[in-house]
Amino acid sequence: PPDSLIERAGLTDLADHLNFKKGIGCPRCRMTGFKGLTGIFEYFEVNPVIAELIIQKASHTRLCEEARKYGYIPLFEMGLEKIVKGTVSLEELLKETSNVEHFEKPRTLTSIS
Repeated sequence: PPDSLIERAGLTDLADHLNFKKGIGCPRCRMTGFKGLTGIFEYFEVNPVIAELIIQKASHTRLCEEARKYGYIPLFEMGLEKIVKGTVSLEELLKETSNVEHFEKPRTLTSIS
């Protein structure tokens, strides 16, 4: 992808570790370069600690910070895993996600290296 997209995604430091792929397209896929659909999901389990934070009306940021302790991975980071597997392009990830600000580089480096 263009350097501007890599920079927009905050991946400049990780670009050498990611194997960016993008389909070239064919008449069968209507020149999109995609075959089928790929889902990217984010969720976290509401355990007693999270439930208490919800009752206390904790901020979204605080909920996400706590949920990370129990395995929560934000949508953008889940998308990075799909980029590494070659099933999603960076362009599609940026188009479909809006929580780039929750991306934590050190955590992602260990999960994608």
